[in-house]
Amino acid sequence: MRRIGRILLLLGSLGLSQAAFENLTAGPAADALGGAYTALASTPDGLYLNPAGLVHLAPQAYAAYLLPFGGLGVGLSNLQASVVFPVRDYTLALSLKRFGASLNAEGYDTAYTGTYAEAAWTLSVARALSERIALGLNLHYLQFQEPRFGNAGALGLDLGLQVSLYRRWRFGLAALNLNRPAFQTETEAEKLPSTLAVGVAYRPFGSVVTLLEVKKDQFHPATVALGQQVGFWQDRLVLRGGVEHQGENTFPSLGFGLRLPHLTVDYLARFTPGLPMTHGFGLSYRR
Repeated sequence: MRRIGRILLLLGSLGLSQAAFENLTAGPAADALGGAYTALASTPDGLYLNPAGLVHLAPQAYAAYLLPFGGLGVGLSNLQASVVFPVRDYTLALSLKRFGASLNAEGYDTAYTGTYAEAAWTLSVARALSERIALGLNLHYLQFQEPRFGNAGALGLDLGLQVSLYRRWRFGLAALNLNRPAFQTETEAEKLPSTLAVGVAYRPFGSVVTLLEVKKDQFHPATVALGQQVGFWQDRLVLRGGVEHQGENTFPSLGFGLRLPHLTVDYLARFTPGLPMTHGFGLSYRR
């Protein structure tokens, strides 16, 4: 029973609307920076935090991420796959994100025996309105499966904005689940919370970027995130570190990105109180 308690600590146990689709992991680059990514969002995993960042990607890119939560014995993991491509003056992306675990195990509470899964099929579009301003939009089809609630689906909408201020500053704003998607359960319609995120990125020189972000939804205390990124050898090697603070909990993280010709490898180590350390891996190809 100890393991299932730790899993529920991660998933949340206050009800569907407070547990599902809370971006427990956005991707190895974003999470290594403590989630302070709204003002940067310069890798494919950034589209889940601010779709406006798609304008900074290569003309065509493919990416896949795996973030397994080890030590729990239930195959808990976050999987992502994305493809980014230009269409005239727009940047489009198609992506799939799945977070889930198998809770079938002897001795578990029967109320939690079965499969827990969250999946998001996402169409993203972004456009640079000028050299300084970019807008982005995500349209999600969200699928939810949980032993207590069964299966449900809903449509979600995200909007994002990035504005470059002078040469060293960039401002980011994102409204996630703006329409408050509702899942119909056996008893009522459960709405997901909308999240507003505001962030700034400061580049004092070269390949050094400092990020600060605040985000808030209807159910939880405000989250404050701080990230630091340093690039070497024309960003062929990028080191990342960050910390995220919400209420009484603090989540430190670190990672790196290794850029090869046409290929980028990302790594993440994230520390969650009461849970084993999470290791994340990403692989992206750009033409």
